[in-house]
Amino acid sequence: MRRSGRHGGLHTRGGDSRLDATWTSFNTQSLLGRALLGQKKYTDAEPLLLKGYEGMKAGEKSIPDGVRVERMTAALDALVKLYEATDKPDEVKKYRELRSKYSAASGTTDR
Repeated sequence: MRRSGRHGGLHTRGGDSRLDATWTSFNTQSLLGRALLGQKKYTDAEPLLLKGYEGMKAGEKSIPDGVRVERMTAALDALVKLYEATDKPDEVKKYRELRSKYSAASGTTDR
């Protein structure tokens, strides 16, 4: 892994392929995207949030049961917030629907 000058964070593009495919790497991308979202850096946040969610979704079975729903819903919540802030109602609807599947599976209610 190497330092990224643009965000000052870590990224794995071109780095150690063993790290590229782990759910924790995708979770880290989602976390960085959420930090950028909080700073209203929507253009920078979007690819990290998408790649983070999509990577965790692809490897969802490898995420420990105790944190799976929490991590997936946090990633989806961030995408909903991003698309609300950037006025993309179709994307908001899409990610809210995906989010609701986790709420139904865990027996909790949507936010």
